[in-house]
Formats: sequence, structure tokens, C-alpha cells
Amino acid sequence: MALAGSRGVGRADAGGRSESCCMSTWYLKRPNGAVYGPVAQKDLCDWAADGRIGPDDRLSQDRETWIRAPELADLEMVCSVELRDGRMYGPIHIHAVIQLLAREAVLPGATLELPGAESGTVTLIRELWHALGGREQALRETRRIIEESEKARESLRREHMLGLARIDYYHRQTEQLSQRVQQLADAERELKQKSMLLAAQQDFLRRRARHKPAAAGAKEAKEAVTEG
Repeated sequence: MALAGSRGVGRADAGGRSESCCMSTWYLKRPNGAVYGPVAQKDLCDWAADGRIGPDDRLSQDRETWIRAPELADLEMVCSVELRDGRMYGPIHIHAVIQLLAREAVLPGATLELPGAESGTVTLIRELWHALGGREQALRETRRIIEESEKARESLRREHMLGLARIDYYHRQTEQLSQRVQQLADAERELKQKSMLLAAQQDFLRRRARHKPAAAGAKEAKEAVTEG
């Protein structure tokens, strides 16, 4: 089963990945066991940037050997962020942090562990926010994603309603055909009964026709004897 992809925040199409790498396909397994795919690796990278791939998700190319999603380097899931309840969440894509921030799952004052820094080094989310264009850019991108999701949901709703209408139409057509078949069966049964009745009447008339000459001959013979 495949999911519809969407563009990441400020993410280039190429992303520095080779064409052969982008053409690779993967299966994505959620922690609840649901499996999606096959999915092009390029789409996986976009999903990671959108925050749609979590650190506990797993990937496989043959549905037998699975790796943790952050282990696929091209996904760039290398950041961990402090959530509202104080837990560290990650590793995820750095753009996914903006999604969490816009949904207020992460506070602007939270800490973010960045790749390439010394162990234990952290930076303020607010610095990342400003570096990527600030609150307005994040909100615009979030609104765009929400609008696209609403459009997709409305399209699916219309398709669903159309499908239900078609099912109802075919159901009514089937009922009408069933009724017509029953009517034809009843008409055929009535026709057979009339044919049998007509055959009986014809047989009776034939028997009667044969009986009349014989009766007339006997009467004439009797009259002749009487006269003699």
C-alpha cells in the first residue's frame, strides 16, 4: 500500500543524491506493524523532511531484512529534539523539527542536538527557526501542507461518495434485472400452462371428430334394418 508524498520545507529535488540512489525502492514499516510500499527512495527523503518518518520506523528492500529508518543516510535523519514533556525525540530530519514547532509539539526554547557537534552540545530551536526563515515561513509551509491535505481529503471524499452512488445504481439495476427475470419466468410458466391446455383441447376435438363418423354409420345401418 503506497502513501501520497508531499514536498519538504525548502528541500531541493535532487538533494545531492545520485540518480541510481533515487531510483531505489523501499518498504516502510510502522511500529504498529503496518507496511507501506514499494516507495521510491526520493519520496522517502521527502517524507523524512516532512516529518512523516519517525525514528522507530524501519525500512527494507525485500521485506525480510529491516533497518531503522535513520540508518539510511540519504534520509538525513540526524537531529534529536526536546519535546514539550522534556523527552528527547529523534533522530529525525532537521526540517521535521519545523513541523513539530509549528504544531507546538516543540517549544521555541527547547534544545536540539545537531549533527557534527561535540557530544552533548545543543543549540536553541529559536536559532534554527530564524536560520530557516523564522515563524512566518514555518507557518506558511504548515498552512500549505494543511491545505494540500484538505484538498486530498476532499478529493477522496468525493471519490468515495461517487463510488457509493455507483454501488447504489448497480444495486438498483441488479434488483430491476432480478425482477425482470422473475417476470419472464412467470410468463414462461403461464405460456406453458396455456400450451398444455390448448394441446388438451386439440386432442379432445380430434377424438370427437373421429367419433362422429362412426356414430353416423351405426345409425344408418340401424335404420336400414328397420326398414327391411
